[in-house]
Amino acid sequence: MASSAAQIHGLGVGSGISSTSSRKPSFSFAPRSVFFGQNLGKTTATFLKHTNNTSRRRYSTGPVRIVNEKVVGIDLGTTNSAVAAMEGGKPTIVTNAEGQRTTPSVVAYTKNGDRLVGQIAKRQAVVNPENTFFSVKRFIGRKMSEVDEESKQVSYKVVRDENGNVKLECPAIGKQFAAEEISAQVLRKLVDDASKFLNDKRVVDWLAGNFKRDEGIDLLKDKQALQRLTETAEKAKMELSSLTQTNISLPFITATADGPKHIETTLTRAKFEELCSDLLDSTLPSDEVERMVSEAEKFSKEDKEKRDAIDTKNQADSVIYQTEKQLKELGEKVPAPVKEKVEAKLQELKDAVAGGSTQVMKDAMAALNQEVMQLGQSLYNQPGAAPGAGPAPGGEAGPSDSSSKGPDGDVIDADFTDSK
Repeated sequence: MASSAAQIHGLGVGSGISSTSSRKPSFSFAPRSVFFGQNLGKTTATFLKHTNNTSRRRYSTGPVRIVNEKVVGIDLGTTNSAVAAMEGGKPTIVTNAEGQRTTPSVVAYTKNGDRLVGQIAKRQAVVNPENTFFSVKRFIGRKMSEVDEESKQVSYKVVRDENGNVKLECPAIGKQFAAEEISAQVLRKLVDDASKFLNDKRVVDWLAGNFKRDEGIDLLKDKQALQRLTETAEKAKMELSSLTQTNISLPFITATADGPKHIETTLTRAKFEELCSDLLDSTLPSDEVERMVSEAEKFSKEDKEKRDAIDTKNQADSVIYQTEKQLKELGEKVPAPVKEKVEAKLQELKDAVAGGSTQVMKDAMAALNQEVMQLGQSLYNQPGAAPGAGPAPGGEAGPSDSSSKGPDGDVIDADFTDSK
């Protein structure tokens, strides 16, 4: 696991040296810093003592100021990889851009030359096997003569270069990769996801904190509410990259005895930067920062389109699941003509997901949602249907008053005895 260390600044330069030796120590007492990770702003004063192994004398260089750093660990695995961050003194798995706790160690290139990393690369492995690279960690640092058996177990072509090293051939872009290059691409995604998590979590904590202050309810303990907060925080962060403020709307985030509760607020770019100020305190050189900014601007449109495609695909999968579940639960309560229309639009959405076009998926989802609304209206209009009898995502049909009527809908008279 890769991790960060402490950042140490020397204070009181050269103070407290108690040595009569004319020989200078092998270290300097000038202020110095070692930077890893990102500055969290907490400082602790302490004294640092050194021991000269030759003279066995101790030198005091304190006090020193120790600035704690954000500790992030990355496990780059053969099949799956994960990122963890220290939160409240405990390691916490960082969810990736897709909302998962692990990321498949898979990289793929499409026929158009687009690079896919993680779950989105794994999904298309069956239809693009020769350009989808997985389990590459087993080829790192090895010669071709050492991987005869392993090379037969993968769908892509493993070749030998002029030095006998392992190379992975990618026909889609006409290039050969070292196994280390593929792993580096996975690592880059993990780092990006960790960075986004550290910023998005600040927004989540801010929203949850305000809600707890106003309503007395801790949304962080509600897994479903926390998922909605996380998704909304990510969307807000993306919008603030091009806007000065964004509106956050989370209707029915939870409910109490007084009724449903909602979140309606505005997050400005200035407030977002304030929330993440310690994380944004970068220690990289200015030229490195400029290079990273330039790269981010260059690929921002491409990244936004890929994120949109991922989000749309996940949403489409959810709509398909919920619709199929509704049809199964409602059964014969759904009129045959209405059911046929819903199933037709459902199949169109499945075909759109298989096709991979983001806009086609969005159009198909809108058409399916329209038919589902008609389904709910038809159930509501059925004789004997109670208000609210229409379907809700994952819900049952509305209650019926058949318990008080006979088979033909007539009222049944009955005698009863009140026993105490």
